[in-house]
Parts: sequence; structure tokens; C-alpha cells
Amino acid sequence: MNRVVKAVAFLACLCLSLASAAQEYPSRPIKMQIAFATGGATDVLARLVSEQLAVRLGQPVVSENRPGAATAVAAAFVARSKPDGYTLLFSSQSHAVKAATEPDTTFDAVADFSFVGKVGQTGLVLMANPDLKVHDLQGLLALGRSDPTKLKYASSGTNTSGHLWTQSFFQ
Repeated sequence: MNRVVKAVAFLACLCLSLASAAQEYPSRPIKMQIAFATGGATDVLARLVSEQLAVRLGQPVVSENRPGAATAVAAAFVARSKPDGYTLLFSSQSHAVKAATEPDTTFDAVADFSFVGKVGQTGLVLMANPDLKVHDLQGLLALGRSDPTKLKYASSGTNTSGHLWTQSFFQ
């Protein structure tokens, strides 16, 4: 009987020590790395999410903008961070595009990250300078096909959704 009491006491101590070793998450502030510049749609959405996340988790969520290289700057930072849930990446579909178009990045866009969730959806807008004298999409396409040097476009960077959409659109 003495062995049984000792075994139970040992197991109880083991369970208590394991429970005390486990920390509640989060126990400190979380850093949200935003892969875009301050003031854009993704930044605004990320800051709204950060505020609500802080309320729900009971810890500050600090937003840090790390724009550049079509989300690669922020993604590389997060990929190098300790995988403990305290450094998050707020990005866009450009992150997934990197996996297919730029395999030589310093991180694996799929293996180095765990998808947490989708928080929004945006669209793309196509606008033309009034001096082009086109009034609809068919007119713009016809102009582009007749003289490709007349049309120029802007996007937020190589391999972003705007860049890829425009490239595929005029093919």
C-alpha cells in the first residue's frame, strides 16, 4: 500500500508541475507584421483586426508596417521569428503568389507559415486617362492591341495581384 500512495503522490506532483509549466496564451503583447505601407486598404484592415484581437485576447496587438518586395519583407521577418504565436503576418494573396512565382525567396511561402484565417476581400479597379478617348473595356482592349506602346499601368509591385491581373488581362 505504501508503494501505491507514493506512486499517486508522484503522479499528482508530476501533473501539477506540468500544469504550472504551461502558460496561458497570450501572456505578453503580440506583434502584427503588416506587409503593406501605412494608409492603404490592407493597413487599415490590419489595424482594425489588431484592435479587435487585442480586446478578445486581453493583450496589446502592436501593428508594425514592413512593406516591400510584394510582401516578402514582412514575410521574411515573420519566417525568421520564433514560431510561438507572438509574431503574426497580415498579408494578401501576394504571399501565395510568391510560392508559385519566386521559389528563390529566403522563406518557403507555404511550409514556413500556418494559415490562421481570411479577414477580408477586396477588388481591383481599372481606370483610364480621359485623354485616351476610350469609354469602355472593349475600347481599352482595342487600343492596347492596336498600339501596345500607348498604354502604361501602375501596380503596387511585381507579382502583386494588380501586376499579374494587368499582365494577363492584355495577353
